Amino acid sequence: MADRVTTEGAAAPEGTEPKGVALYHDMRAEEDFTKCATRLFSILQKAAVASPSAPRRLYLDVQGHRNAAGGYDADAAEIIQEFLLGYLSPYLTEIRTPLYHARNPGPQREDIPDILHIQDRGREHAYNHHELHVRNRDSHPSTRRSRPPVQAIADYLGLDEPTCLICWQTPVERAHVVPESLGGSNDVRNFALLCTCHHREAVDGG
Repeated sequence: MADRVTTEGAAAPEGTEPKGVALYHDMRAEEDFTKCATRLFSILQKAAVASPSAPRRLYLDVQGHRNAAGGYDADAAEIIQEFLLGYLSPYLTEIRTPLYHARNPGPQREDIPDILHIQDRGREHAYNHHELHVRNRDSHPSTRRSRPPVQAIADYLGLDEPTCLICWQTPVERAHVVPESLGGSNDVRNFALLCTCHHREAVDGG
C-alpha cells in the first residue's frame, strides 16, 4: 500500500467533529527506522499544505519487522512508540497503529518543522539517508549454517505468500541481504525474497 493523503469529507455541521484528512503509510519489511520516519514526516507536511488546519488522522500498518519473541523489532517499535507518539503526535489529531490508538488531548499544532532532524550516534543533523549508518536489527546474529526455508523468510517478512519484494512476482529465490562473502549469516533476518531477474541484478552488499 502506497502512502496516501485522503480528504475524509466535507466540512462538518456546526457542533460536530470535522472529518479532516486521513494519512496512510504501510511500513514495509525493507524499511528501516530512518526511511519510515522520513516518509511519515513527508506525508504529514503534504497534508498540512493541502488542507491547512484540518484535523489529521494517521494510520500506520507494519509488514514484517518481527523479532525472535514474535513482537515487533527495534525499528517498528521505535517508529510507533517514540517517533509517532513522542514526536509527531502534537501535529496530529489521532494516530492508529497495530499497537496503539491515541488521540491528541490538546489542539493539533500547525507549526510543523521544515526539516526532519534525526539523532544518529550522538550527533543531530538534517536527514540525509546516505550519511546514516546501517543499524543491525540484532546484536547477536545467528550462527545457523543452513539457509532457512523460503516460507520461513516470507513469514518473517510478513508476506502472505513468498513473492519478490520488488516486483511481487513468483517464483522467488532466497537472497542474502549481506552476502556470506562479506560476513553475512544464514539467519532468517539476513534474507530477502527476489525473483530470478532481480536476484541477478541485486548489488553485492546490504
